[in-house]
Amino acid sequence: MQKPANSSLLSLATLQLNRLRVIGILAAAGWLSLMTGCTTVAPTNSAAHSITGRVISPTEIKSLHKKTVLGDNSYAEVNSAWLAQFNADFKSELHRLGITKWDDRFDCNRFTDLYRSLAQAHYFRVSFHRAIPAEALALGPIWYVRESSGRSHAIIQALTERGRVFIEPQTGKELVLSPRELRSTFFAAM
Repeated sequence: MQKPANSSLLSLATLQLNRLRVIGILAAAGWLSLMTGCTTVAPTNSAAHSITGRVISPTEIKSLHKKTVLGDNSYAEVNSAWLAQFNADFKSELHRLGITKWDDRFDCNRFTDLYRSLAQAHYFRVSFHRAIPAEALALGPIWYVRESSGRSHAIIQALTERGRVFIEPQTGKELVLSPRELRSTFFAAM
């Protein structure tokens, strides 16, 4: 007994519709995984060299500067060699944003804020697919009074395998604070 032609066409149409539904579901699942970061490509090993692997506790950070404001429970020690590489990336980002010089509206604290934010974003990106117990980079702003001018100034301090390293984000140069300048620090955060 032969099926009517309409029945065969209806079965074929139903099969095609089911295939389209499956393709649609798979496409939606793929899009969702891309949007949620589940398929984020882990950075290469060279990108992960921003940290040494050592985790620093809030207690240890407070021992360096009692008034440091801490926003996380653990910090990744910064690889000091990475700072020069990051500075090049930071300068490129400043250029991309059209920030080419100091201005009253974009002064030391703005440079410091942006430097810290971009460094922390880098850390998030490189640690996303890794089991790194530190919540953030041990890097943030510190304010002190310049010995040369007597004026307040914001820079970056990074806790590295070499100890505390101070960076002038406007130039990327490492600074050595005098004992008097170290005593003058009045705000630090990580």
